[in-house]
Amino acid sequence: MRLVSYTPNRGKGYAVRKGMLAARGRYVLFMDADLAVPIRFVSPCLEHLKNGAPVVVASRHLPDSSLKVRETPIRQLLGEAFRRMAILGLGLKVTDITCGFKGFTRKAAHRVFSHSRIERWGYDAEVIFLAQKYGYHIGEIPVEWHHSFDSKVRVGIDAVRTLIEMFKVRYNDLARRYGAGM
Repeated sequence: MRLVSYTPNRGKGYAVRKGMLAARGRYVLFMDADLAVPIRFVSPCLEHLKNGAPVVVASRHLPDSSLKVRETPIRQLLGEAFRRMAILGLGLKVTDITCGFKGFTRKAAHRVFSHSRIERWGYDAEVIFLAQKYGYHIGEIPVEWHHSFDSKVRVGIDAVRTLIEMFKVRYNDLARRYGAGM
């Protein structure tokens, strides 16, 4: 284990990108520090990666998933609205975009994160968009999820910023900033 740090704070997307690009393992994953998805789900994630899925996304929306502690109704509503807009606007083909638990082969992680540009909350949609653009199969695993009421997300301002970032993903793609697909 090693610490990757920088100053000043540039957002969660930037922090995840720095960590994923610094990772040296055959398989790399990130998960939220509040352990909203318990650490025991690392094993199913690694199994999917070992069985050939270059990208694995945890999902709260699969039939075998369970929500042990739910978000507030406003967060649920805004999260669902963002999920639907990202699926429609970016063509994302996963059931859960913002769950903070994702795994990658090192090769897929390097390709995706070396091209990612979003530095704040919209990075989740960008990472999935890039994985699809580059032709990676994305596996999904059902998880148990516990909402943390200590979240740093500010519902109003961060919802607007994230929506803008989703448009930036589409713009970056149209401007060929992500390079070619597979």
